[in-house]
Amino acid sequence: MKTSVLLLIIFIVLSNKLSVSAEEQKLTIFNTAGLDASTLELVRAHAEKELCIPVVSTNAAIPNPQSLNEIGKQARKTLNLKDSCLIVLGIPTTSSVQHYEIMPGEQTAIINVRALSSTNSVKYLQRLQRLTLRTTAIIFGVGMDLDPHCVMHEYKTLDDLDLLGINFSPPWGAKFRQAAKAHGLQVRPQFQGPRPGMTKVVQPPPPLPKGN
Repeated sequence: MKTSVLLLIIFIVLSNKLSVSAEEQKLTIFNTAGLDASTLELVRAHAEKELCIPVVSTNAAIPNPQSLNEIGKQARKTLNLKDSCLIVLGIPTTSSVQHYEIMPGEQTAIINVRALSSTNSVKYLQRLQRLTLRTTAIIFGVGMDLDPHCVMHEYKTLDDLDLLGINFSPPWGAKFRQAAKAHGLQVRPQFQGPRPGMTKVVQPPPPLPKGN
């Protein structure tokens, strides 16, 4: 009897530890670029919705941010080791036109906010949203998609970037969620509605009532 009770206690303790560990895994967006709170929240909320994983955001000052890589290194020092991934929104002091940089092996990406700037606020926001999804997927090992509507489609210019979708194609969304699970994140299911160009599913009419 005592052995059974002890085993039950051990099981509960281990279950709680695993649950806490899973809950602590998340994507962190570090705002070092001085983005306003409403824009940052729109980027965070869109990422959480499309990635189907916990996403948090925080503001951080990076002293003398000379390059994207240096911004990433300094931001990484403040990262909780239990965080799964870090996306840094930064503005390098160098005149870099590079849209983002990935730090291999560090689960970190730095997005060059200045390079994405636009007088069109909607276009600017969507660029940030696209690259947040894109860089997160790259960090998790998800490659490029041939679907031009997918955010993971190859692009060269900002005009090309603006033509991409602001989410994953269904197969690439599934790939990302599988990769996120492999990294220990809690992934919630996502309903995939009809995408542009897809035929809408039409439900058959109800059967006619039988005659007497």
